[in-house]
Amino acid sequence: MTSEQIDPLEQTIINQTRELGKDHPTVLASRANLAAQVGEGGDPARAARLYEQLLPDLERVLGADSADVLLGRSNHAHWIGSAGNPARAAELNKELAADMERLLGRNHLNTLTTRANYAGWLGEAGEPARAAELYAEFVADQTAVLGKDNADVLVSRANHADMLRRAGHSDQAAAELETLAADQARVLGADRPDTLSLRANLAECLLESEQPARAVEVYEQLIPDEARVLGADHPDALVTRANYAELLGKLGRADEAIAEFGRLADEVGPTMGAAHPFTLAVRGNMGNLLAQQGRVAESLQVFEAILADIEPEFGPDDPNTVTARTSVDYLREQLRQQGPTARDL
Repeated sequence: MTSEQIDPLEQTIINQTRELGKDHPTVLASRANLAAQVGEGGDPARAARLYEQLLPDLERVLGADSADVLLGRSNHAHWIGSAGNPARAAELNKELAADMERLLGRNHLNTLTTRANYAGWLGEAGEPARAAELYAEFVADQTAVLGKDNADVLVSRANHADMLRRAGHSDQAAAELETLAADQARVLGADRPDTLSLRANLAECLLESEQPARAVEVYEQLIPDEARVLGADHPDALVTRANYAELLGKLGRADEAIAEFGRLADEVGPTMGAAHPFTLAVRGNMGNLLAQQGRVAESLQVFEAILADIEPEFGPDDPNTVTARTSVDYLREQLRQQGPTARDL
């Protein structure tokens, strides 16, 4: 929210305070609205400060166990985390979850939400292993309350898998995502973008957990589905194809990988531009694979074209230009050492 939008609300609070008194519920509600609007308008740090100023007054007037106080504490923690302090947000949610459990019960929906927030911020604060443990407990309780096919439960399971992956347990994350992707396709639909995203995450986890053959299967099933649902030029579809080509190269299927990178480069070059970071990455990967296969002349052609495209746009000293020029110089030297007929091989 801009200062022009905030000023009238702040003036309203001043007027309300003068007419009703600073402890009137209407004034307190307006202060809460101001804090929320400030945060939603892009200033989480100020929103957190406004809630911090508001909470003592709410507790004094309404009582520490009031529903409005609990909500205010939840919002305060949210904006604290959004302002860049996830550890403090996790601590506040942990304290709030304990109070909510005491007042509402462990499996009340508001308690469950706060427990999820605690786990999420804890993971953001650099403790994914502990966050994964909390998510495992939370998902079991949430499933018991809402049912295994509830949409919120599916989201929580995805968050649990994400924390497992961050904690280095990619094999466990892959197993969870394998099951979750099937469940979400059954419950919400196979063509939902978030279902497709789960499958992409599954492929990455499979690769991280040294299951490349299964990752290839997932990619080969996912690529046509993303093209059909999202469109062949959608960023997610393009990234999936690039990841698939990279995986093929790592598995020794270089010719297939080079062909896929080549198709990608031909497709995205005219739309994104020859010097777009994604286009450059695809072309660079293709050039590197060609060189690794001993196809030095072809690799040189790729990097010469890259250099010709980016130097006029970025300048001679740009890191991309320097990298391309270094590759060109190296490949030219390789060709020189191979002899004058190397370009024709």
